[in-house]
This record gives sequence, structure tokens and C-alpha cells, in this order.
Amino acid sequence: MKLNSGGELFPGWKGWLSSTTPSPQNVNETNMSSIVEYMPVINAPITEAATVQRVLQISLEASQELGQPYTFVTFDLAVAKKAYDIVWQNPQVYKTVIIHLGVFHTIMSYLGALGKLLHGSGFEEIVTEARLCAHGSMDRVMSGKNYNRAMRVHVTVLEALERLLFAKFEQDRDSKLSKDLMTFMTMKELTNEMSSSTAKKILQSGVYAELFSQYEAFKENVRSGKYGKTAQYWIQYMDRVWLLLQFVQATKTNNFSLHVFCLKDLCPLLFTMNHQNYARYLSVYYVSLANLSLSHPGAEELLQDNGFSVSRSRTPAGRIAVDMTIEQTINKHAKSKGIVGFSRNLPGYYRWSVTRHNRAEYVSETLKMINNRCSDTESHKELNPAEKRSSERRVQKTLLAFSAFINPFEVEDGLVSLASGLKVQEDVADDLLNAVFQNPSIPKPEDNGWQRNSANELEVQWFKDAFIPDELHDIVTEEICTRTDEETYDDDSFDSDFLDDSSEDEEDIATDDEDGV
Repeated sequence: MKLNSGGELFPGWKGWLSSTTPSPQNVNETNMSSIVEYMPVINAPITEAATVQRVLQISLEASQELGQPYTFVTFDLAVAKKAYDIVWQNPQVYKTVIIHLGVFHTIMSYLGALGKLLHGSGFEEIVTEARLCAHGSMDRVMSGKNYNRAMRVHVTVLEALERLLFAKFEQDRDSKLSKDLMTFMTMKELTNEMSSSTAKKILQSGVYAELFSQYEAFKENVRSGKYGKTAQYWIQYMDRVWLLLQFVQATKTNNFSLHVFCLKDLCPLLFTMNHQNYARYLSVYYVSLANLSLSHPGAEELLQDNGFSVSRSRTPAGRIAVDMTIEQTINKHAKSKGIVGFSRNLPGYYRWSVTRHNRAEYVSETLKMINNRCSDTESHKELNPAEKRSSERRVQKTLLAFSAFINPFEVEDGLVSLASGLKVQEDVADDLLNAVFQNPSIPKPEDNGWQRNSANELEVQWFKDAFIPDELHDIVTEEICTRTDEETYDDDSFDSDFLDDSSEDEEDIATDDEDGV
């Protein structure tokens, strides 16, 4: 959470993580970028099992040439399902193969599940009012298809909610501890000398420990519903975004233990939101990693040694997921104007397939020669003063949007939509507040009163089921958002980030921000 004192600003979450990440002992190995090379294209559809099997065989051969005892292969879910079937049917042949589900695609699925839970809660209206994105981009943000924008929106809303929650916390207690914390270390020292040692010094202080203990106790009261169901709903949202950020942190710092820990907590929401494929295979993936030391001795050490993420810069805590690296490298560098001109010419298509990896490698090396990529920088871009001010402006706009609608931590009567102020029925509120089913005493969701439809999906009620019919809801929402867009474009303080990007390609979302989120 940023604090503003005398014009001093903290960076965003990524900048804070980068500046407070401890430097490993072996600096040379840490700062060395990962080697990214492109292998020849297999001229066959990836949807065929034979193609996936060929990929596994090539990966095994590459591991043998490198003298690596285990083969780590990262797929998105569609290919991973076929790869799992092949490995399970041939356990002896592929006994050294460990399949990873791509972190980038997993986050996109979780963002979609989170967006489904938020639909109708007033989240879309607040984001639009704060100009974090346009109405035309909202569907892609809520579905997680636009990765960078969705993450920026959720992180900004999270920070605004944290400030509102802390303000509520200060109202319910004596502010003496907060003042003591400010005298413990001035804001100038925090911002100008922010490092792992500074963060460690704060964490070890008795003043901070007492304040943190009281704040966590207050948050537990909010989670239990003592401050109303609306506050309970939104602190659950905050917890899910923090879980997502922990998952990202595990990749950026190559923290394998944290990665495995987060995988388990990601599954419940995916099950509830009927993302069944990711929920089931993510559960299998978690179990395989949790027992990796037993099934594949020594593999866990390889993964902990910068083995499941990629470093493309010298920025601390700037590592990225393997599947995101694919989007930023070969998928980006091998792009052309399309294959419409020669798609009917089979030899031309073959030439395109054979030379694709070479063309991508040439583009990558050319960009390095002209210094187009600032891979040698050791400072995260969110540490720049301009980026700090931009981030703070987004948070302030979001706080104004909450004040224009409803502060979720000031509502004590039931669960309400922040946009309309309408109170939902008790059965709908119970479904929303129990969306993440984690009660070990009730083994099945059906035992909690939920039913399944003919497609074996959980029938859970949402905000949109509590107010007006779907057709009328769509008409009203479209009319309101149209008026909002017209008013926004007339404003002289229009933010360029508010521009509609609904025409962006789905796979371009990873290339806007090289270190991801």
C-alpha cells in the first residue's frame, strides 16, 4: 500500500517487490540472463497426439545431450492434457519427464473465474468510472483475455481497497501506533533507501509487529462478517488478488515452494466458477509437484535453482513464466503479415514452417544489436518517478470512484451492489460469500446446498441473478456505459490508458510488458 507524505511516493507492487527482494549470494549467476533458443518447427497440428509425443521425444533427447537427469516441459492446458495421457500410458519411457502447466495461461483462467464472481457487484462500473479501462475492453478484462490490463486493473483496485480498509481500521482504534511507526523511520528513508535490509529492519521492529498483529485481527473480523456481508465479500476479493500476486511473485523470484503452495489455493475458485478443466488438471499438477521429492529425487533442487522461470533481464525479481517467454520471443519475433498469400501453396507453407525459428532468432539478435531491449538495466521501471506518479493517479481515481458509488467497508446491512446500492437476497449472498469452498468438514459442494445441472456444473447464484432479468440488465448496462463513454471523451483530463483496446490479439497481451506482472 502506497503512502503519500510530503510528495514522497512508494512504487507499485512490482517495483516494491523488485527493490525489496534480497540479493542472492552468487550475484553473477543471478544476473545472468537465461538462454532462449528456438528449435525447428514440427510441421504438424499440435492438436494431434503424435505431434505432442514427438515434442516429448525431442525434449528427452535435448535433456540427454545436456546431461540433465530430468526433462521439464511446459504446456498450456489443451496440450498438457494430451501430454499427460501419453506419459501415463508410457510410464517407463517418460519416467523422467515432468509436465508443467504454464503459469501465464493458468493466471488467465483464474482471472476469468474471478471476473465471473465479480460480475454485477459494481466492479465494472467502478473501473470504468476510474478510467482504468474503457467499456469496450471490460469484457476482456473480466475474462482475463487481456492479461496486462486485467492485472493492472485488479492491482489498482486492490490498493484502493487496502487504503479504504486501513482507514476503517484507524477509525476503530487509537492512531498512536501508526504515528509511532512513522517516527520509527521517516517516509524519505523508506522511499529513497528502500531495500531488503530496510524492509527487514521494519519487519523486526516491535512497533510494526504490534500494528501488524492488530491489523490482522481486524481483517479476520471483517472476513467473519462482523462488519457486514459487503465488507466480507470485498475482503474475500482482496484475498484472492493477493493470492494471485503471491503466485506471480513465486515466478518472478523462482520460489518453488511458494509456487506449489499457491497452486493448491487456486483450485477452489476454479471449481466453483466451473473452470473444470483447469481445476482438475491443476489439482493433478499440484499433487505431482507436492510429491516431487519422492517420485523424482533431485528434480525439486533443479527447479529451485532457477529451473521453472526465465530471466530476460538483470532486474531483481524480474523473472517471467516459461509460457509467457514463448509469447514474448518466438511468437512475437516470427510474426509476419500473415500466410494468406501463400497458404494455398503447400511448398510455400513448408518453407515458412522450416524457417520460422531462424527468422525469429535473426529478429531477436537484431534487436539486441541495436539495443532495443534494455536487458542490462538493474532497476525496475516502476521505480521511476514518473511511473510512481502515474500509479498514484490511478489509485486516487479509483478512490474517487468508490466515493462516488459506495464504500464497501461502510455498509453494515447485507450484501449490496456498489453500483446500484440494491441488496441481494440472502440465498444469493450465501452463494457469493461461500464461492471459495474450503470447509474440510463438508467434503462435497452438494452438502453445502449447491446443485449441479445437466452439464455437471455447479448452479451458483451471482449478483446478476438477484436484480433484474438478463435481457433488461444488458440493455440498461449498455445505455449507462454509452453515456459514461460520451462524458469521458469530453473531459480534458482524459487518460490515454482509457483507450479501447478491444481489437488486440489475445496472444499480444504478454508482449506489452516485458517482465509481465
